[in-house]
Amino acid sequence: MNTLTRPYRWFGLEVGGHRYAIDFYSVATVFYQPADGREAARVQAGQGPFLNIRGLLVHEGAPVFLLPPSRLFTSVRGPLESNEHDRYPDADAKAPPWVVVFNGDSLSSVGIRVDHASGPFRLTPELPEAEAFNKKEIAHLDHFWTVVRLRANAMEGMDGDAHE
Repeated sequence: MNTLTRPYRWFGLEVGGHRYAIDFYSVATVFYQPADGREAARVQAGQGPFLNIRGLLVHEGAPVFLLPPSRLFTSVRGPLESNEHDRYPDADAKAPPWVVVFNGDSLSSVGIRVDHASGPFRLTPELPEAEAFNKKEIAHLDHFWTVVRLRANAMEGMDGDAHE
């Protein structure tokens, strides 16, 4: 499908008090999977064996690497700052219950845990859809959403660590 003529649909992600809007066509699947608080905190702190990433799960037989917003997204301003956008729950808190998996290759994908997922939605007619990618934020449901795209190098530096 020609991306210049298709109508843009957006998908909303709410995580750590931030709202992000991403092109709906970059989302592969969304599912509900609450995690145990202690387990989620341990994984999010990078304590997994061999991989210094937030988490790893298997969905439909393929690995999904769960990454924080700063590793996944870039905005018009550039990559997101980790100290502002990557807020982890307390050890006693439960991890966000929704998992959003993005389109990737056939062997693995990247995803994120979010508090709320909403969409798809379209913008109001006063803003042409194609111009929204050049905006810092878009308005939907009386909220402002930071427009993001997947980083091309989200999987960079994830070779793992075989130290014991």
